[in-house]
Amino acid sequence: MANPWKSVPTEAERFFTPQEIENMTPEEFTKNESVIMEQLRNGQIKTNSPEIDYQNYDRVYTREDIDKMSTSEYTKHEKEIMEQMNNIGIPSKNELPKGTKTYEKEKSYSTSSQDGKWVTINGNHVFIEK
Repeated sequence: MANPWKSVPTEAERFFTPQEIENMTPEEFTKNESVIMEQLRNGQIKTNSPEIDYQNYDRVYTREDIDKMSTSEYTKHEKEIMEQMNNIGIPSKNELPKGTKTYEKEKSYSTSSQDGKWVTINGNHVFIEK
């Protein structure tokens, strides 16, 4: 007998799997995109497995990297992020082996030879040269 106190999860309460997302039509994805992105940011879409060799990737986007991105940064890298999500998932930093090149590390390396510092203005990360 089914539990009468347990309600069926709404579309916004259910967790999507990478396979479900991959098999969605463009219309289905658009309808569920905000829920999918929220679940992704919260680490609720688990796609990585212990067999993944992250060292084979030039750069790995982490949940923390995506969370810190400005809208323009995310838009610039959205295609790569979505491709990674469908292939290996979006791991958190603590799930990665030491030495894995991430977006944040790459971003900091790209400015290390310049004089200046990163500041946040109205929620956007801006490099201010000296």
